[in-house]
This record gives sequence, structure tokens and C-alpha cells, in this order.
Amino acid sequence: MWTEAKPADLSPSPHAGLLPVLLRSAAAALCLCAWVNCVYAQQAVSQGGQPIQLNEDGSWTAADPNRYALTADGRRVRLEANGQWRFVDPSAPGEAAAAVVPSPGPPQTADSTDLSLTKVEILRREVKRGKTTHVQTRTLFHVQVINRSDSPFRLDVERQALAAGFVARTSRGAVFPIIDIHGCEQPLHRGEACALLVTAKDSPVWGGSQSLLLQVFPNTLGNPQAATLSQPMARAQRKTVDRF
Repeated sequence: MWTEAKPADLSPSPHAGLLPVLLRSAAAALCLCAWVNCVYAQQAVSQGGQPIQLNEDGSWTAADPNRYALTADGRRVRLEANGQWRFVDPSAPGEAAAAVVPSPGPPQTADSTDLSLTKVEILRREVKRGKTTHVQTRTLFHVQVINRSDSPFRLDVERQALAAGFVARTSRGAVFPIIDIHGCEQPLHRGEACALLVTAKDSPVWGGSQSLLLQVFPNTLGNPQAATLSQPMARAQRKTVDRF
């Protein structure tokens, strides 16, 4: 015996409107989470010029594992990212350069040197490995140093140790390691100038930052106070090269 099937109930469920609300709430939560990460999980630079990492949980850590400090008696200390410290041993392999304090010599007067950033170049190099192409970049900071002191000025510090006196970064906090320094090898008398080329590994994403900055620690280039040299990203010159 056949019975007539009842038509399906196509009326909307009382919970049907709940799904879009839940999806919108989940999307809002994800956006809020991403915003919080953007605010707190980022790199910054302390007033003393040291790069640091701001963590999401409110803590901070050193972004550069090779920070240094000086004791009252002039001994150099390596400050490591794990919160530990140790005296730099000049006799240990690879420690001789780190033991040198990046200072041009005797204390300088307030008008010792004038520093200016004359040009920034971003070099791009393509390296083919098999079927893939890898891109390497460098950021070049051209710094002009003018001696304003009556005493001759000279950078008599080993270049590897001198690199510890700089921090290259973007206006958004991304930090790039200093890998090479050239120039200013002859003594400067009052009024004379020299060109110093500071090279940093890698480069910022184009359009991701408004400006490029080179921070100079006190007495690195005869400057008694910390100096920050900057140039807008729009003025940076981009070049493609075969080799660095």
C-alpha cells in the first residue's frame, strides 16, 4: 500500500541567521589578533641605539646577539641575547676585533665632527642555481664626515670592530647587519671631509617603509652624542649588479 510522501519543509531554520554572525565574529577576532601581533611582535631600537625585539607577551629580547658594554675600568663586555654576559677575551679565536672599543681616540669636543647621509643605494644581484633564481641585496649608506675640531681626526679602529658602532634599520624597525665599512682612512684636519661607505646585508621591502636610517653610537665617528642619519625610501637609488 502506497502512502503519499509529505513535502519537505523548506522554511528557514531559526538558527540559519546565526552562521553569518559567527563567521563575522571569527573574522573580526582574527583581524584583532593580527593587529595585536603587528603592534607588539616587532623590532625596535632603544634610546641607546641597541636593536631589541618586542614580544607579544609584553617581554623584550635583544635582536642582536652581539651587543657590547664597557665597565668602569674600561673592559669590554659581550651582552648575549639569552640574558647572559661575559668579558671579551682578546686572546680567544675571533675575539680580538671584538675586544677593541669603537672609539677614534681621546674624548672629542661637542663640535668634533659633522655627519651627514649623502646617498643610499640598494644593490640587487640575481644568482641562478639550476632552474631557480635567488636574489641577494645590499644597502649602501654613503656618510660624509667633516672634522670641526682643531685636533686631527682619524678612524684608527679595525673596521670589523667599528661595525659595532652602527645600526642600519628602517623606519618600521627592521634591522640589517653591518657587514663592511670602507673609507676615511687618512687623518682629517679641521674643515676637511671624507666619505665613509657603510654596507648592510639585505634591504627593506620596497614600499614597506618610509625611510632608511643609520644610527651611529657615541664616539664611533668622533660624535660625542648618538646620531641618527636618515633618508626617505623614495630617494634611495636602486641598481642591479653582477657582483657585490
